[in-house]
Amino acid sequence: MMQRMSADEMLRHFFDLHQVPGDPGADKLHSTWAPVELAELVHHEVTIRLVHLTLVCRSTPVPQKWIGSSVALGFDAGVLPPRSRSTSSIRSKVRVNIFDWGRSELNTLEHHMGLSEPEQRDRAQFWGYYVEGLDRLLWTSLRSYWHRFGGSGEWRDAVVRIYDFDSLSSDDYIGHATIALAPTRRTTIPLLSAGGTQVLTGGRLTTLTYSIEYREFPSGSRLRGAWRVTIIRAANLPACDFFKGRPAASDPFAVLEARAADGRVFQQQTSVIPCCLNPEWGE
Repeated sequence: MMQRMSADEMLRHFFDLHQVPGDPGADKLHSTWAPVELAELVHHEVTIRLVHLTLVCRSTPVPQKWIGSSVALGFDAGVLPPRSRSTSSIRSKVRVNIFDWGRSELNTLEHHMGLSEPEQRDRAQFWGYYVEGLDRLLWTSLRSYWHRFGGSGEWRDAVVRIYDFDSLSSDDYIGHATIALAPTRRTTIPLLSAGGTQVLTGGRLTTLTYSIEYREFPSGSRLRGAWRVTIIRAANLPACDFFKGRPAASDPFAVLEARAADGRVFQQQTSVIPCCLNPEWGE
């Protein structure tokens, strides 16, 4: 499943802190960072370090052949930092490292000049692949950061799409609902099909329950505030999976896509609830 993910999808999950380490609550934001604040700072630092890595790789005197080498991204997400902690201290825990040499070699200028012309072309070809891969990762990180934290346009609305998870094939689309980004108490609305009609299961409406609040962050925060959309539950979902010897069911999850007036789009996903037609997320 991971192999089917794009770089954008992997980074979206990597920077997703809506479940771990968990929301501290609005009453504790004066002393504790919100998860989205930590995600923003870490994303910013990862992007800076990717810039440095791509520049270093482009400045090497001879091409390398790093087959099987990977780039590791990491940060400390176990506990939300207190506001008394400096941003430089948080940044110092971010990791962007090359690892897993596999069949890689460290090519020096002396070694490279001793190679035959075909061998030199071979190194240049593989090094081009590696540097292009780093460029793509950096571009994706920059693009993802801008969509979530950049721009000046206000977030306008969000589309919540419900899917049935399938590990060996494409996920089944169940329905969607469009919600305005405005403070909203717990509300239940019907899901619509791709054609815009209400989804019915056994003659009953398929529904989504959600709530929305806007949280302002204390002075000194890198962010002014953030919308907090809670996907509470869905009800009367249709069964999408049919296996012999098991009752028909679905493995639902929700994807929220926020849309800004300037064209930016940001997505976040709930967990998958296995074998359930009335999932309770509370995320």
